[in-house]
Formats: sequence, structure tokens, C-alpha cells
Amino acid sequence: MERPDFESDPLNELAGYISSPDLFLRYEMTRRDVPDTQGFFALPMFFLGSISRARGLHEGLAQAISASNPHAAAPLLRQFVETLAAVVYVTRHANYAGAFIHDARLQQQRGGPSRKSPKKLVDWMEASGNAVGFVSMYEDLSEATHYGSTAWAVPFQNDEGSDGMVHWAAEPRWKDEGSARVICRWTISASDAMEGWLQRLGELWQRVVASREGLSGYCPDRGSGARVAGVLVASEGLTRGLNNALPPLLVGF
Repeated sequence: MERPDFESDPLNELAGYISSPDLFLRYEMTRRDVPDTQGFFALPMFFLGSISRARGLHEGLAQAISASNPHAAAPLLRQFVETLAAVVYVTRHANYAGAFIHDARLQQQRGGPSRKSPKKLVDWMEASGNAVGFVSMYEDLSEATHYGSTAWAVPFQNDEGSDGMVHWAAEPRWKDEGSARVICRWTISASDAMEGWLQRLGELWQRVVASREGLSGYCPDRGSGARVAGVLVASEGLTRGLNNALPPLLVGF
């Protein structure tokens, strides 16, 4: 399905593109060439979990946008970009996958990194050069999610074409077409970026499997600390090699 023009195409075509089954399936398609594993590994489990989460949030976003419901669209999009930031960070720092997979206390016992807040991951996205305009977008979405100055004003419209009065509506609706287009543009941009980074994360796992004989049968939670460290070091080294081999994948919003 051809990507729409954010500025000129009708709003219903933007919403229709976001609701396309092809976009729902694009995340799952990133695992086509990724080998299955036997046993529990933080990196592939995070990879598969991120695919499911991306699709679930995208489907919810599509429903909210099609229903002209900004109250649902903004929080869902905020969750989607937080997930994107996590995927990018794990792709850049492979041993961080355990921070998501394991309980915080177990992760501490294993000597792994502690989980960062979503805001810290979002700030890292832009500071590291992996995104442009990401922090500003996230702050706007947070203001709409936490019922701040953006959220409370959504039901009110100033109808300058008739009586000039401010009109209120209980049913969900876009405040104006411009705000709807912004949400659509951010959703499509985030979806494109999610697909690209999931592909890169899947490629990382392929390299890990190819580099370590017998890795598919090893369960880190039941292995020795030395073997766990070995897997993490190997993954981190491959992360650096993969990132050096590929050009930066920037996210523009």
C-alpha cells in the first residue's frame, strides 16, 4: 500500500492507511528469517514480545484514529513510541534485554543492568542521534495523556464561521483537522521506524545464534554466572559490530 502524503491526502485516506492489514502484519514479517530457539533467552523473547506489543498498540491506534478519538489515540501512541525507544536501546545495547524480561530483583541478582524509565529512554533516543524531534513529540503526547493543557481543551471548538461561540461536545472528536493530521503523521512515522528497528534487532539475534554453537539449547536462568556473562558479552560485541556495519536509522517526527 502506497504511503500517503501527510499534507495533501484527505484525512480519511491517512486513517485508512494506518488501518491497513499490511501495516498490522509488517511487524510480524520482521521475524521471517529469524531462527526459533529452544530454551529461554532474553534477547529473542524481548524481540518476539516487542513484535506482539507493536502490533497490538498499532491496532488499537488504528481503531482510535478511525473513530476520531484523540483521548484514546494519544495515550496509545505514547505507549507505542516508548516501546520503539526500548527496541532501539536494546538493539544498541543487547544485554539490556534482561532488564525487561526479568523481575527487577532477579535482574539485580544476575548482575544485569537495571531498567531505565521510559522518559530516560526517550531522552537517549534524541541525545544519541537516533531520532529527530522525538522528545518534543513525546512531551506533547504526555501532556495529552496526563490530562494536561492539551487534553482538557479537546472537546471545545471555536466555531468562527457562525456565532463565534465556543462549543463543547461529550462524544470524542478531533479538535481540528490539523491535530488529527499530526497524530496520523506521528503514527505512520513511528510505525516505519518500528519496522526498521525490529528488522535490525532480528538480524542481531541471527548473528548471535550463528556465532555461538549450541546456544539454542542453553537457558541463562539455569546456567552458571560465567556462561550468562559469556552470552551477554558475545551479544554486546555483535551489537557493536552490527551497528558499525549499518548506517544510522534516524526517526524523523
